Amino acid sequence: MLDANLKNQLKAYLEKVTRPFEIVASLDDSDKSRELQSLLQEIAELCGKITLRENGQDSRRPSFRLQRADAEMHLQFAGIPM
Repeated sequence: MLDANLKNQLKAYLEKVTRPFEIVASLDDSDKSRELQSLLQEIAELCGKITLRENGQDSRRPSFRLQRADAEMHLQFAGIPM
């Protein structure tokens, strides 16, 4: 889904990540959910500090959030960010 140039740029940014976090995806059986799942897997593979969970319970699907285990705050995104 990501072209090589964009992957390289993103990987450079993700090298600056100092604390682990997870991406929690809320998906359904739609094509857009499969597209988002693929994108999130690609992103998670670029950095060892990112884990991907696909068992989110948000009612907006597809959506995902970024969260750290040691923090109550998170960022939520609905839809595909592209």
